[in-house]
Order: sequence, then structure tokens, then C-alpha cells
Amino acid sequence: MLRMGSSLSVPPTADGTIVAVCGFNREASLLKHRDIHCVVSGGVRSLLEQRLASLSHMRTRGIISIGICGALDSKLAVGDCAIASEIVAGFARLSVDAAWTERLTACLPDSIAGPIAGTDSMLTELRDKQTLRRRSNALAADMESHVAAEFAATHGIPFAALRVVSDDAHHALPPAVLKAMKPDGGVNVPAVVGSLLRNPLQLPALLRTARDSEIALKVLLRCLDRLGPRLLGPDLG
Repeated sequence: MLRMGSSLSVPPTADGTIVAVCGFNREASLLKHRDIHCVVSGGVRSLLEQRLASLSHMRTRGIISIGICGALDSKLAVGDCAIASEIVAGFARLSVDAAWTERLTACLPDSIAGPIAGTDSMLTELRDKQTLRRRSNALAADMESHVAAEFAATHGIPFAALRVVSDDAHHALPPAVLKAMKPDGGVNVPAVVGSLLRNPLQLPALLRTARDSEIALKVLLRCLDRLGPRLLGPDLG
């Protein structure tokens, strides 16, 4: 199992380290054997902030938010790749590194560029997705990009975000997903089983969610393979 806060890491190189911020260990595992330091949030904002703060000992070359996301735009389907043109965090709009984002978009021509919204809680209800869409006009939402973008902006570090849709804007998520993530980024299987036993009718939605997540992770892996070991990160030298 991946360790909290240091998940997958590599020693800093002479020209700096690329840091990838993920929500859970399955996403981070896709970065194995790449020249990347990975920080996992476990779905808890305060823990992610602490884990990012611990990077002060290394020369961070760039930070990229990597993983799956929920669609807010009804035109996005499961498996679509979204590259952030900006990050929406409440009423703030945080910039991404233009050159890095341009390289990502050129390397992944089937991707869709647009705003990605950050949220501190999982969006399981359709009304929550619709409300955030109206307020932000974002393509998609996740629970890490806004925290990582705020950290990068504070410390003057180039930032980018690449996310793949795992649940579309037309479906609510079953209650069990709220119990699924552990703070270390693992899956809380007993909690998911307990939720399912209390509400067996959510099984079809839970199976659909698991299937769609696997589709998104496979697409994400293909994207990472195309981007190369350092994800086209910025050259500070």
C-alpha cells in the first residue's frame, strides 16, 4: 500500500522535481516508474495541504493535478480527457501555466480544454453538479486541483491539470462512494460493503460507478504514456 503523503516518490533531480497531485492510490499507481513525485490527498483537503507543505525540502519544478473527475458539462462522457484552462476555487479563478498546458493539449489532441472546478466534498447528487456548473461554468470538478493550484500560486510554481471523466453529469453517485476513500488514498472496503448491506438497491449504480472509473483510469494511463516520464513539465533551467 502507498504511504500517506509520500505515495510514489523519486529523488529530486538537479533540474527539479515534477509533483503530481492525485486523489487516491489507484491514480498514483499509474505514475509508477515515472520520474514523478506523487502526493495523494485521500479526499481530505487539510491532509493535502499538509502533504504539499512537506515539499519545501525539494526544488519543485512544476505541479500537475492528475486523476479522474466528475463531469459538470452534460456534453462530456465517461473517458473524456479534460485539460484545465483555469481552476475555479469558489469565487477565485486560478491560472495554469500556459506553455505547459499548450504542450499537454498538443500531445493529447482529443482532449477538451476548459475550466476545472475544485470542491472540498464529493458531488454525488445531480443538483450539486448542476449548481456548480451554473456558478463556475466549468467542464468538470475534482477534489484536488484547487488545493494544488492554490499552493502552486502561493509558491510561484508552474501548475497544470489533466483529468479524465469517470462519472458524467447525468448520473448521481451511490451513497457507498462517500465511504470508499481512506485518508491514505486506499479503498475502505468494509465501509463500502457496510453501506451496500444497509442499502442493497444501490448495487447497480455502484457497479456502474466502478466500471466507469476503470474506463477513466485506462484512458488516463494511455494519456500518461503519451506524455512521457516527466509529463511535458516546464523547464526552469
